[in-house]
Amino acid sequence: ITLQWEKEDYNVHFILSFEGTETNISTVDGDEPVQITIPSLTAATTYTFTLFSVFENLRSSGISITAVTEHFYPISGTESSRSDDGSSPPIPLQRPFVYFGKEYNTIYVNHNGHLTFINSFSSYTPQRFPLNGSFDLIAPFWTDLDNRQTGVILYNQYTNGSVLQQATQDINSYFPNLNFNAAWVFVATWYKVPYFPNTGTETTFQAVLISGGQKSFVLMNYGVIASTFQNVQAGYDTINSVHHFTIPGSFSSSATGSNSTFSLSSNVNVAGRWAFEADSEPENQVINVWGWTFVVLIFLI
Repeated sequence: ITLQWEKEDYNVHFILSFEGTETNISTVDGDEPVQITIPSLTAATTYTFTLFSVFENLRSSGISITAVTEHFYPISGTESSRSDDGSSPPIPLQRPFVYFGKEYNTIYVNHNGHLTFINSFSSYTPQRFPLNGSFDLIAPFWTDLDNRQTGVILYNQYTNGSVLQQATQDINSYFPNLNFNAAWVFVATWYKVPYFPNTGTETTFQAVLISGGQKSFVLMNYGVIASTFQNVQAGYDTINSVHHFTIPGSFSSSATGSNSTFSLSSNVNVAGRWAFEADSEPENQVINVWGWTFVVLIFLI
């Protein structure tokens, strides 16, 4: 979480109180805003901060703010090529991923908002699920995207460290009584990617694949979704559509824009996140709408 606030010329010292600790913040004279980033916070978690100004050893009464951390996994890794309707090369998986009974060792990150396993998939025209097709498909945001000029498409794999800890915590929270331990996480991020042909638009979303033991899960995370008149299909599908799910809002006018259904809805009480078990028959999905915040601005008067 990044906190930012305005200050008066004479007010250059502050104290930030957070979870029982106090941090002294000294700034220089002038009217530039003060900014501080609090690292190593848990994703999609509510925190309360209290900020005090200090002048001649006198502390103000303080102002408190509640903020929610982003729900995205790390936005990092290998950048896919800049190509319209393109795809990553075949990505060897460091651990097999079981997707509704089929074990895969390779994946493709397709630029138009979907993942496939056997071959790349260039389609920019979304189709409604079920497709009754011949391949498995994970589609966090299937529409016509173009990363040639701006935006990046990234992918990364993790087999240890804090990302696995976060995945373990998330899955056990969303699917209790499993005693799940993540052994592998794959993160694909479309970061500020514009629609074709509107280079001024920016849309951000993620697909997160998680596996451990015989269990597999898919998370879909949604950030800022730019407005477009294009259709969007979000969800997943399988060979012959034996298993498929469409996230509500697909093929609707509420799919994009500042009040995008994808960014506001959830089946796990985390606005902008959908979670699915992908190794077996999924449970019934329940929609919940929640608010969320990326950057908090505090203004002291």
